[in-house]
Amino acid sequence: MAYLPNTETIGEAVNFYFTFVFSPPYEPLIPLGGIEEDLFFPNGTQDPRNQALIQFRSDMLTLIQGYDPETPQRFQWPLSIET
Repeated sequence: MAYLPNTETIGEAVNFYFTFVFSPPYEPLIPLGGIEEDLFFPNGTQDPRNQALIQFRSDMLTLIQGYDPETPQRFQWPLSIET
């Protein structure tokens, strides 16, 4: 029994590995091109839903920059909680 591997350690390592392997690609909450890029709905900025998305992104930028103005974290927030 002393020569058998610790299965708890192996399980934790596999869990850590699977977290990154099976995660979807990282997409930032605020696109690199700006708050008016990569809109979810057709008709560009004329669509009220896209206008709400732009306002949300603008509000998030204000929050992020107010939270820590010294560190540029605006592109480090994921688009979804699964990332």
